[in-house]
Amino acid sequence: MMEDQNPYAANAQSVTDTSAYEFTAAAPVPAGMVGHVTAVGILQIVLGCLELFVAAMWLVVGLLMPQINKLPTDQPGGPDPKSALMFLIFFSIGAAVLSLFAIMRIGSGIGSFYFRGRLWMIVSLIGGLLSAFTCYCAPFSVALGIYGLVVMFNSQVVTAYKMGKQGVPASEIKRQLLYANYESRAFTPHSDSSH
Repeated sequence: MMEDQNPYAANAQSVTDTSAYEFTAAAPVPAGMVGHVTAVGILQIVLGCLELFVAAMWLVVGLLMPQINKLPTDQPGGPDPKSALMFLIFFSIGAAVLSLFAIMRIGSGIGSFYFRGRLWMIVSLIGGLLSAFTCYCAPFSVALGIYGLVVMFNSQVVTAYKMGKQGVPASEIKRQLLYANYESRAFTPHSDSSH
């Protein structure tokens, strides 16, 4: 007579031991928005690179203004030296601020792959809305800001970042939260006592 065996027993025994970690998810766990963290991270990196490009263009424009100002001053309607200096200051400061938030976006995007740096992610999402004033990435920046903040304040995402801060590997965090501990739901055949 064939003994009843759990077909998932081998899987259940091969599960990584997580007893060393302070934060472990109780099984089963709803997946929440943990799966969206990677998408937000990728979008942050893409938008950060685009903003760095805009910042470089602003810097070039600011540096070219003094050259444009070298037109003869006796011409009516020629550029004013003070206005050229104001353009240089304005575009240089704008490029510096945009670069700062672009670098923060890229860094927090990379950190999201390991569930690290949630605070930096939130700051870069809010501060990154300043790029809307460039009229270059405005719709993308606003949409990503709203979407990213919704994801970052999701309770399961908060738990995932706490686990990441404790040193839990990203694969283990996804196993516990994203995949909702499927191994804990292993099928157990009914034993028919009537036979």
